[in-house]
Amino acid sequence: MTEVPLGKTFKMIFTLSTDGEDAAAQRQREMRAQFRVVSPEMQEVFGFRMLKGRFFNAEDTPTSQPVVVVNRAFVRAYTGQDQDMGKILGDSLLSYGGGDDRRAVVIGVLDDERQVSVAEQSQPEIEVCLPRPSYLPLRPLL
Repeated sequence: MTEVPLGKTFKMIFTLSTDGEDAAAQRQREMRAQFRVVSPEMQEVFGFRMLKGRFFNAEDTPTSQPVVVVNRAFVRAYTGQDQDMGKILGDSLLSYGGGDDRRAVVIGVLDDERQVSVAEQSQPEIEVCLPRPSYLPLRPLL
């Protein structure tokens, strides 16, 4: 049994900035991305191709370093180029909030997939894994 969520996305506008960047430079980098909440099994089930880095695994727990996976379209929008997909690995992009000041680190880059329709180009995506705590076993409800 696997737990692969489908259709659980939302779009979000956010500003990415680096240390020392002024407000005008931050406004120029405003971008839109879809957030997708996934499980570690998603990549295996759907066969999405990793370009760089890794997908989520059992070591990504609620108490470990927050991590995200992005797609090629996100890297293109974030860096302005399409040559080295690995340059974004290790970047700290965002904080999940809730009093936790740890920032999520990019651990992987997925190739673009047409997830909405075959006619629509891939949009920038940030995959977020919200693993269930080990004390909550996955079992069917009957």
